[in-house]
Amino acid sequence: MFTPFPNLETAQALALEHGLRQRAVAYITRGAELLVFDHDAAYPTAGTQVPAGGLEAGETPMIAAVREAFEETGLEGLHSKAYLGSGLYENGLLRQIWHFCWLEVTQTTRRGEDSLAPTAILPDAWQHRAEEGPNGDGYTFHHRFEPLETVVLHYDMDALLPELWAAMGFTIVEKAVCFVTRGANELLVFTGHNDGGVHVPRGTLELGESPLEAAKRELFEESGLQIDHAVSLGRSSFQLARAVRDKYPPDHSKQRQVWLYHHLHFTAPPDAPDAWTHRVSAGSSDAGRLYHYSFQPLETVELAHEMGVGLQALMPNRSRTPLRPCVVCYVTRGAGDDLELLLFTGHPWGGVQVVAGGIDAGETPLEAARRELLEESGLRLTDGAYLGQHDYFVRLEGLQAHEARYCYHFHVTHELPDAWVHTVSSGESDKGLEYQFDWVRVRDVKLDWELGEFLPLLEERENHD
Repeated sequence: MFTPFPNLETAQALALEHGLRQRAVAYITRGAELLVFDHDAAYPTAGTQVPAGGLEAGETPMIAAVREAFEETGLEGLHSKAYLGSGLYENGLLRQIWHFCWLEVTQTTRRGEDSLAPTAILPDAWQHRAEEGPNGDGYTFHHRFEPLETVVLHYDMDALLPELWAAMGFTIVEKAVCFVTRGANELLVFTGHNDGGVHVPRGTLELGESPLEAAKRELFEESGLQIDHAVSLGRSSFQLARAVRDKYPPDHSKQRQVWLYHHLHFTAPPDAPDAWTHRVSAGSSDAGRLYHYSFQPLETVELAHEMGVGLQALMPNRSRTPLRPCVVCYVTRGAGDDLELLLFTGHPWGGVQVVAGGIDAGETPLEAARRELLEESGLRLTDGAYLGQHDYFVRLEGLQAHEARYCYHFHVTHELPDAWVHTVSSGESDKGLEYQFDWVRVRDVKLDWELGEFLPLLEERENHD
């Protein structure tokens, strides 16, 4: 989670007061493209990022951004364009102050890996080896330039992309985009918009509205559907000039607009018809217009105004899996040196795990945690303490996935067996599986699939209690 601050002074004062590490994040542009990177296969959960690193003694955020950019990319002669803003980044136990800076590529060469060839022509993509890394063995960064309109960053590194667009002279218009699906592969679309083409319900956020509030309102106004729950599929940017270049004169304000799309995923109600016509009930330009709705196969839909970027998270194939919120359940017993954690083995993916699973539509995270515990372990527990959220990314064997994990701690004081086998009672992929449960001392626990993110908090909570 990233919380922006009003100015640099506030951010640095908070860092000093609480002893928080400060990092500079570098947005490096080449025209309307942004430089991003992925780690190599040894770090499948690292996600897509931009250059970033800690401030050294006496450095300003901009100086640190230029230094880190050079160390991680090999680029020399970067032009310092603007400081974009700062904020507090929180991910589980991690709390840092991040400063975002805009740098511009002004040269066509970069520092080469070979000392005999100190410079090389700057390509669209390249690899760069940084000396620092775990155990001193370094990292290999796989860099590439991507269009700003379609770039997807992980770990909240996209937090100030709107500020980057604004610094480049564009007006930011935030819009909620509604993806309503039926079954595994059908999407609700409509025709009849004055721009022509195929659309999904979409509209501008009103003053004070959250993306979810705007999405629910637009969905009702434009389709008549009233659905309360949705899952965020992330954000993307769309440079409006691509669609209106021939529609408006070069000096028209819309030529310098960027639409910031908030993609929301809704599940169609069971009584939704196959097709219908709806008269738009509100809107400065669309009120009274007739929209003709139908469900179409996801793979065949081509949406106007690049709204289809958000569809990538819904495609039912192994190269993309939906972004979905999940819960992770830490169940403990005992105290002090004898504090134990409940673990299980037997999952098809292998490894040592704790109870975890997806949040169903209409559930709160705590309700999902209680349900998953009952289904996967047979335990009926109610008093769960929220530990925090952990973002998990994986790229493995063609699978790309992102889970927003909500972590809960349940401490049991009643008598339970030291070990047992439980047959999973529900779940699309797990029902019928047999899980072997055992208690292990927390200090001896080693979990797979990055499920151990909040283990340090368990002993801390027990000591405080």
